[in-house]
Amino acid sequence: MKGTALVGTLVVAVVAFGVGWFLHQPPSLVQVADGHPKPAATTFKVVDIMDVHNSCKQLNSTGGFAKLPQLGAGDSITWIKGIAPGGGSAPLVVTFPQTSNGHIGTPFVDGSGNPKFVFHDGDNSGSPGSSVPNDVYLYESLTIGGTACTNPQDPGVIIEK
Repeated sequence: MKGTALVGTLVVAVVAFGVGWFLHQPPSLVQVADGHPKPAATTFKVVDIMDVHNSCKQLNSTGGFAKLPQLGAGDSITWIKGIAPGGGSAPLVVTFPQTSNGHIGTPFVDGSGNPKFVFHDGDNSGSPGSSVPNDVYLYESLTIGGTACTNPQDPGVIIEK
């Protein structure tokens, strides 16, 4: 009986170690041109919420961060939806300015390589353009259900490639 208990304890310990090891692995890494590892590309899913005073905040799809994390090369954003003051889904429109800090005001490009300034609910930004400078890209406007947010620049996007 003692041998069986010891084997059972050993099996539980090995399985627990394996699960702990698996859950604490660093993010997947991919090689970049300079040979240094870089985390694999991420698609951030965003929901924008408007309160009764038309102030908006930006959350990830599970209710987390109020600002987007830094986007690197290959990362992208999908604007999932807008949520109106009453709590229901409402059409979302995010617009970046034409210029910002002396450069093009959006870090994103369309399929032809032209700057993309406007995104609707369900749109994916694609990865930042290869020549965009690292910077904070503030929104020019953000509307939910056709109503403009009073703080459109607050969310924004941070690019750090």
